[in-house]
Amino acid sequence: MATTPGLDEAVGTSSAAQPKVPVLTIVMAVVVAVLGSLAAAGGVGFYLWHSGKIGGAAPAVAKATPVAEPVTHDVTLDPMVVNLTDSGGHAYLRIAITLREVENPGKKTDKGKAETGEAKPGAEPQADVRDTLLDVLGRASASQLLAENGKAALKDALKQALAQHNPDLKVSEIYFTEFLVQQ
Repeated sequence: MATTPGLDEAVGTSSAAQPKVPVLTIVMAVVVAVLGSLAAAGGVGFYLWHSGKIGGAAPAVAKATPVAEPVTHDVTLDPMVVNLTDSGGHAYLRIAITLREVENPGKKTDKGKAETGEAKPGAEPQADVRDTLLDVLGRASASQLLAENGKAALKDALKQALAQHNPDLKVSEIYFTEFLVQQ
């Protein structure tokens, strides 16, 4: 049987018409993809194992002894009204302050009383603390308090004065819960 070149191409029996599949290229692409996936999964597993998130070694930081946070409690003082040192004498400050005090663990017993027998949490030494605060606040002016960093400077001055005049009182933070300046 004779072959007709046009007929063979239309039927698809010609060997030149069939495309060749590059098998080696496909196999190499699959191998590279599998190896890349395994490397990524291994890297994630290595990280999780060394960070202690999955059954491996715990991080070195976890083995160090934890630093105990100091025990604190808040002392809320009654609101105060203070005359300010502005010219004219009409400016005043209405302020409410909460002090965050660091407790001395050896000083208290479990019933909230100091070892000397005086009540500690409920009966804070507010008279001398208020006196110290009023002394510092009474030297301020409205322009100082209303300045951009006036409240921060006032907190620093109050902390310094409390540390100097009340050495048993360890104040870590001062919070203004009310702050009104009238000029």
